Amino acid sequence: MQKGAIYPTALSYILLQSAILFSCVIYAFFPIGKSNYGKPLPVYAWYPRYFSEGNPYTAVYILQEMSIICAGSLWVCVDTIDFGLLAQHNVMLKILSRRIADVGWTGSQNRGPDYNENNHQLLCECVKYHVEITNYQSETNEIYGSILFSKITFSVIIVCSFVYSLTLEGHDFGSLVCQLTIFGVIISTLFVLSWMSEQISATSDNLLNKAVECNFQCMDRRTTKTLFILMQGLSRTVHIEVGSVFQIVLSLNMFVNV
Repeated sequence: MQKGAIYPTALSYILLQSAILFSCVIYAFFPIGKSNYGKPLPVYAWYPRYFSEGNPYTAVYILQEMSIICAGSLWVCVDTIDFGLLAQHNVMLKILSRRIADVGWTGSQNRGPDYNENNHQLLCECVKYHVEITNYQSETNEIYGSILFSKITFSVIIVCSFVYSLTLEGHDFGSLVCQLTIFGVIISTLFVLSWMSEQISATSDNLLNKAVECNFQCMDRRTTKTLFILMQGLSRTVHIEVGSVFQIVLSLNMFVNV
C-alpha cells in the first residue's frame, strides 16, 4: 500500500472502531432486546426458562454482548479493507497524474540527443502504469465487489429498520442513544466509501488536464503519438461499480439517495 493511503485508512479504522466499542458499551447498560420470558437482553432471543435467572442469565447476557463486539469489529474490518483498497486506487491515480505532468520538462532547455528518447520512455512507463491501475481495479472489484455490494445492501436494510423502529413505542433514552450510535456508524461507513469513490472519479477526470500540462510542444512526432495514445486511455472516467446483476455505482449521489 502506498504511503498516502495508509494514514486515511488507519484514521478511518480508529474512528469506526471507537464508535463500535462505544455503542457496545451502551448496549451493555441499556439493553434494547428481551427474551421470550421478558428478561432484558442486548438483542431479542429465545431461551428456555433455565436461562432467565441466576448465573445462566448472566452468562447469556455476557455472550450476547461479546457477540455484538465481535460482529461490530468484523464489520469495521471489512469497511477498513474496502476503504483502504479505494484509497490505494486514488493514490495510484495521483501518482500517474504527477508522472504525466512532469514529462518533457526535464532537460527541455538543452534538448540533447537523449531528450526525446527519455520522454518517450517516460510516456511508455505511464502507459504501463495506467494498465497496472486498470488491472488493479478489475482484480479488487472481482474479489471484493460482491462483499461490498452485500455490505451496502445490508446497510440500507438496517437504516430502513432503524427508521421504522423509531415509530414504535417503548424506547428509553439509553436504547435511543445506542441505536443512534449504530445508525451513525453505518451512515459514516457509507459516507467514507462514497466519498473516496467520488475522489477516484475526480482524480481520473483530472488526468487529461495533467496530460495537457506536460511539455508536449518540445516533443518529437513519435513521442507525441505515444502521448495521444495515452490520452485516449485516460479519456474514460473511472467509476467504482459493484454487483453483477444489479450494479451500484459508489458516489456521493448514491449516499444522498440512501
